[in-house]
Amino acid sequence: MNGLNKLKQRKWSKLFYVIIAVYLVLIMLLSLLIFNIPTIYDTLTNNKVEEIKQEVLNVLDAGGSEAAMAEAFAAITESKSAELVVISPAAPIYSSMPTTDFALLNESISPDVLNYQGAFLYSGQDGTEYQVWLAVYQLSPQFLFEVVLAIVIGGVILLCAIIIVMIVIMFRNLISPLTRLRDNIFKLKEYRLNEVAPIDADSEYDLLSEELSYFTDDLRGKFDSIGVQYTLLERELQERQEVYRDKLQLVRALIHDLKAPLSIEEMQIDQVRKLVEGDAEATAILNEMEHNNQYLMSEIVDSLQILKQERGSAIAQKQDVDIIEVVRTMIRKFKPLFKERKIKHYLDGPRNLNIFIDPIQLKQLIHNVIANACSYTEAGGKFELEIYQQDSEIVLQAYNDLQDTSQIDFERVFDLFYSAGAENPNATGIGMYTIKTMVAANNGVCTFSPVGDGVCLEIRLPLGEPEAGDQHA
Repeated sequence: MNGLNKLKQRKWSKLFYVIIAVYLVLIMLLSLLIFNIPTIYDTLTNNKVEEIKQEVLNVLDAGGSEAAMAEAFAAITESKSAELVVISPAAPIYSSMPTTDFALLNESISPDVLNYQGAFLYSGQDGTEYQVWLAVYQLSPQFLFEVVLAIVIGGVILLCAIIIVMIVIMFRNLISPLTRLRDNIFKLKEYRLNEVAPIDADSEYDLLSEELSYFTDDLRGKFDSIGVQYTLLERELQERQEVYRDKLQLVRALIHDLKAPLSIEEMQIDQVRKLVEGDAEATAILNEMEHNNQYLMSEIVDSLQILKQERGSAIAQKQDVDIIEVVRTMIRKFKPLFKERKIKHYLDGPRNLNIFIDPIQLKQLIHNVIANACSYTEAGGKFELEIYQQDSEIVLQAYNDLQDTSQIDFERVFDLFYSAGAENPNATGIGMYTIKTMVAANNGVCTFSPVGDGVCLEIRLPLGEPEAGDQHA
């Protein structure tokens, strides 16, 4: 905000604070007035009594004939709502009461209607001693109420006027400029840059609108520059998309070409099987080769299916899959590795157990579990895989022997690129992270903890239910 904006803001803010201060002072004064009404009433009464006394004494000091003095006393009692008896040594001068006996006078009027009642002696300037009895009636409650009510109503009217002034000031210096500023911002938001016009700087917000118009001009120029750069970027992106499309087509062709040698290998396996007929060991090796060949062929088919997916479409196609069969197939694939490292492997589970899941994801998950066990199970140890159903979940527990677990940070074992120790140079720190990611993607949970003389990876996956549009086996 520039210097002129700050000066205007200080000016109207100071006026606003002054009005608020006056408003608060008036409220305090009205509250004080209402709270001190009894005190004000007593003060007015005492002043009235003293005023009447002084007028009576002035008449006595002035002297004159008794008739003149009586006439003056009558005027006082009539105008001041009072009763008066004045007696000289010779005779009564004036009495507004039926009697001049002071003893009877004190009992003749009820104290409830009087503010003052008393008698006193007074020596005039000529030396004459007068006896004076005075009774002053209470002020009229109606009169007092009217006075107080008039003051309160006047104060309320003044407070309302101050509020109206404050509202006018706020609207003129805040609401109205903000409305204009809002309109300009909406136009800027909708890219109606030509409609954002500068406004006369009546307030700091109008000056802000003016600065917004300068910003709009600058933004329009930058938009033009961005448009040119976007065109260049779009052209470069199209070129990269063409390169990517060519590479993708090449990958598809290479993967598809892998099927040909695999088919030839199947024919060669059949030919060799006929030649070694009767040799049990050679036949077993050929069967294993044939199984691996079929597995590789299925992996190629899955890869081609993934590559055929359109951009933005779901890759995962869930269906009922027998998890036991997938595990058996995967264990058969790792059997040579188990044999090489002399690892005893066991599978404990029912004959069949179906789960509703993407079969490709399930194969990748089981592959990572068994590969991780093969990598970290001690040579000559054992690997146990137990699978069972618990309520609406399938539980998979993979145990493998591992004497030294001190180097494993079990809280970080699922972190990306985490690897316990440096004994296995082929460890990438990706396997356990991939397991956790795939389990979480299927609304499951996994834990890794020490058990006995080894470690145990537990995976819990929901059985899942087929939904509309899903494929079924």
